[in-house]
Amino acid sequence: MTDQPTRAEEEAQWRRERILACAEEVFLRTGADGFTMEAVATEARYSVASLYNYFKNKGALTHALRVRLVEKLVGDLARLPAAEGTTEQALTAWVGHLTRDAEGSRRLIRALMQERPADLPPHGKRHLPAHSPWEALQRRITDLFARGQARGEIRADIDARTLALAFDGVMHSFAMRWAEDDAQATLAEAVPLMVGLFLTGAAAR
Repeated sequence: MTDQPTRAEEEAQWRRERILACAEEVFLRTGADGFTMEAVATEARYSVASLYNYFKNKGALTHALRVRLVEKLVGDLARLPAAEGTTEQALTAWVGHLTRDAEGSRRLIRALMQERPADLPPHGKRHLPAHSPWEALQRRITDLFARGQARGEIRADIDARTLALAFDGVMHSFAMRWAEDDAQATLAEAVPLMVGLFLTGAAAR
């Protein structure tokens, strides 16, 4: 039996979510240049000192916005379609499902891209804990590729995890370019092309 949160804990979580929602509004309105703790405090109608009770600095608040966005885009993995059909059909269904929320978050993705996190390691890779939504999604894609290898659809000379990481890189690179230009096509239109091109190179030999 899990412990129920106390009223104080629920209140603190509510305040944190309110701060993040207001921070998102400020980021969308001003971009990275106008994003300050003072601006967020004004939007939330809290004192600046109150914000520091929840986020130690602007970098921590920005990172929390990124995590919030990833969680929104990835969402509940239980909602993803079952891995049915061929590898291409299953992967197209999964990625198409995940990109729906991204269409509505294009401006926020672009705004968050303007500011590189100060706490990223030199090589640009932040450690993802095993329980993170993105890591969990990557494990599911790895499993999908492993099943494709077992069926003889996917090349077996590269391990499934490496294939999943490579596919993640393709999707990530396109999404970043896509977010920068409002004139580009929707993600939904590009998903079958990206999946098809990737699987052409990953097809069994």
